[in-house]
Amino acid sequence: MERKPVNAYGTYADFSEVMHVLATHAVSELGRKGQVTPAFKQDYRAMLAVYDQLKGRLDTDYQNVVNEDIDEADQEISENNVDPGSISDISDYFIQYFETNIRPDKVTGVPSVQSKITKLTARKTSSKKYVKVTGTVNIGKKANYARIKTYKGTSYVKLTGSHSFNKKIYAPKAKRVSATVGYYSQGHFSRVTPADGAR
Repeated sequence: MERKPVNAYGTYADFSEVMHVLATHAVSELGRKGQVTPAFKQDYRAMLAVYDQLKGRLDTDYQNVVNEDIDEADQEISENNVDPGSISDISDYFIQYFETNIRPDKVTGVPSVQSKITKLTARKTSSKKYVKVTGTVNIGKKANYARIKTYKGTSYVKLTGSHSFNKKIYAPKAKRVSATVGYYSQGHFSRVTPADGAR
C-alpha cells in the first residue's frame, strides 16, 4: 500500500486476493466439526477489517448481501459450529462486488499524501551544551533526510525506516530549532515538508 498503492486495487496481491487468502486460511483453522479456534478468529477479524475499510464504496444492495453473510457467520461462531461455506460466501461475494463496483483495472491513481513533520521536539541534554532533536514525519513524496537549523548552522540527519529522525547537536545557547524533511543527494537538498519549529 505504501510503496505502490494502486497495486492494492488490482495488479497483484490486491484486496481481492487478500480476502481470498484470509478466508481460505480461516476455514483451514476451524476444528473438525466447525469449532472456532484463536487462529480462525484472527483471520475472520482481518476479513471484517478489509470489508469495513471498503464497504462504503460498494452499492447498498451489495453491502446488504455481505452483511447478511456476516450476520450468519457471527451466529455460527457464537454457537461454535461454523459452516466453512459461510466464511467462503463472505469472501466470494465481497470479491465479486469489489471487482464490479471499484473495477480494479480502472484504478489509475490515489489521493496524494501531504508530507509534514507530525512531531518535533528539542531538549537540552544534561550538560546543557547539546540539544537532542527528534521528529516523526508523514511522507507523501520521496524523502531521505531531515535538515535541522540552529543558531550554530545547519545539520542533516538520515531518516529511519519508520520515518523518524533524531540528532544531538552542539548548541549551548540554542533557544529555537527548526527542521524540514526532504530528499538529499549529491550536496543538494529538496524539501518536501514545510519548516517546523521547536523551542
